[in-house]
Parts: sequence; C-alpha cells; structure tokens
Amino acid sequence: ADFIKRRLIQMVGLALIVLAVALAVALITHSTSDPSFDTATQAPIANKLGYVGSVLSDLFLQSFGLVSALFVLLPLVWGLKLLFLAPVSFWGLRLPAYLAGMVLATLPLAQWPAPAGWALRMGGFVGDLLDAKLIRLMTLLLGDADLGLPLSLAALLCVAFALAIFFWSLAVSLEEWQAIGQRLSG
Repeated sequence: ADFIKRRLIQMVGLALIVLAVALAVALITHSTSDPSFDTATQAPIANKLGYVGSVLSDLFLQSFGLVSALFVLLPLVWGLKLLFLAPVSFWGLRLPAYLAGMVLATLPLAQWPAPAGWALRMGGFVGDLLDAKLIRLMTLLLGDADLGLPLSLAALLCVAFALAIFFWSLAVSLEEWQAIGQRLSG
C-alpha cells in the first residue's frame, strides 16, 4: 500500500511538471495572430501546442500580462518536490495565496507603458483593473494632489507582498534554497 501511495504521489508530481512545461511552451510560442477567444483567423497556428496552446496562452497573457510566466513555476516546483517524495505542506493555503500574489504582481506592471510593438498589456486586464481601482481610491483620498509618488509606493508594496507570497507558496524551505544555491555555484 505504501509503495502504491508513493508511486501515485510521484505520478501527480510528474503530471504537474508536464503541465508546467506545456504552459511554458504555450506562453513562449504565443502569437497574437493565432486564433483565440478574441481573434478569428484561418491562418496557420504558430503556437506549438496548437489551438489549445493558442487559447491558453492568450487567456493568460491577456489576463495577467508578463506575470503569466510566473504561473509556470508553482506546478514545476511542486511537481519536482512530489516527484522526489518531498511534501508540499499547507498546499490548500499555498495555492490560493499564490494566485492572490500573482494578481498583486500585475499592478506594478500595469503602471509601466508597453514597449513599442508590444500588442499586449504589461499587467494584463487584471493589472489594469487593479490600477484603475487604485487610482480611484487615491483620488478619493488625496483629491487633486499628484498621484505619482503614492501610486509608485503602492506598486512597490504590491511587489513586496507578491514576492513574499510567491516564495512562501512555492513551499521551498530556506535550507532547500541554500542547497539549490550551493549546487548552482558548484
């Protein structure tokens, strides 16, 4: 029974790794000219995962902008932990916290202008929505004052909270981070 339980845990870990790699491939090979919920075309699909990859990458990038890339890390890290039978403690708390952290991370990106030729919003529509709500709140609180500094401080706070949530959500202990650093440094 213990043997079967360990193999099932490892299979879940492997499935999470496959999910992370598939999402990474979909995001990396995203093309704005591919068919998706907001683009109808008969052109050949450039996304390496076909129509599903096209729709998935468009959904993530339209919603979360550049933060979409961070969605690859949680299933990858958790998958590796489970593959090597390391526990993911408090996963029921870590998963929603991770999602909340990713939402917070969109706000600072929404305040940056997109580079020339970039067809997507930096923080996605989630970041734009948060930014609009924050501007409305700051306007109510500060009136006609210059909002540049308060908005920048709010963005920095969001980055700090998002990073703290992100690292906690990965379920990697300080000792594990140190071991990774030692392996990488040789």
